[in-house]
This record gives sequence, C-alpha cells and structure tokens, in this order.
Amino acid sequence: TDSDISLFWTDKSGAILLRKEEIHLPGDQFGTDILRENDGSLIITGAQKKENDLDAILIKTDPMGKYAD
Repeated sequence: TDSDISLFWTDKSGAILLRKEEIHLPGDQFGTDILRENDGSLIITGAQKKENDLDAILIKTDPMGKYAD
C-alpha cells in the first residue's frame, strides 16, 4: 500500500467540494500539520517513510493548492 497526501476543500459539514491535488512521492507520506500563508499558499509538514527510513517533509503549494516538485 502506498500512502500519499491529498488536498481537498470541504464545506462546514465536511462534504468534499473540490479535490485539488494528490502529492505522490516515493514511499509513504503522512501530513501532520497545515498552514495557510498570507498569499493563500499552503505549507504542509509531515513525514515520509521509505523502506526503514523515516524523514521529515515540508511541502509548499501555490495559492491554488498546486504542488510543484
């Protein structure tokens, strides 16, 4: 099983309004925190597990939620 990070917007009841981006990196990724910057971009922190290694990850999107590697 490969776990990736997905970005999506929901309404107040939790219904998905828009699925924007799936972030595919080698191994499994787990998001632990998300912060919206003043320009609307997102910063996501978490962990990435590849084989027996566990590393911290930091991902930044543009204001539309788009990730560029």
